[in-house]
Amino acid sequence: LDAIEKYEIAEERTELAQNIYKRYLKRDAPEPIDVVNQTLIEACEERLNSGSRELFDDIMATVKTYLAGEPFNRFEYSMYFHRYLQWKWLESQPITYKTFRMYRVLGKGGFGEVCACQVRATGKMYACKKLEKKRIKKRKGEA
Repeated sequence: LDAIEKYEIAEERTELAQNIYKRYLKRDAPEPIDVVNQTLIEACEERLNSGSRELFDDIMATVKTYLAGEPFNRFEYSMYFHRYLQWKWLESQPITYKTFRMYRVLGKGGFGEVCACQVRATGKMYACKKLEKKRIKKRKGEA
């Protein structure tokens, strides 16, 4: 599906279409898509050199329909789905001062200081620049 998305926005589509066909749809393809019926593949092969943006639409719809069925049901009952939902919930939370764990001061400047901080949820380290509004107003935004 990613290759088809790149195809849809590409300037020179003919070569890219042939590469997609050879890689995924041809009978001896290295990464064959086995959920697409032969009729769709043959129709695609006939229009291969057209460079049409809609060349792979039917194939993409077939693959999406397949993925929405049984593979998605298996995914829903896997541990990965639960982790995915947790991550989506975490993404939706607003960022507050409680999102980070602050550590030592790394440096000071005209308007404030830079501290090392860690995101509580992921453990990833960042540098956080703390600006003091009073100092910025006093100096009118000039250091």
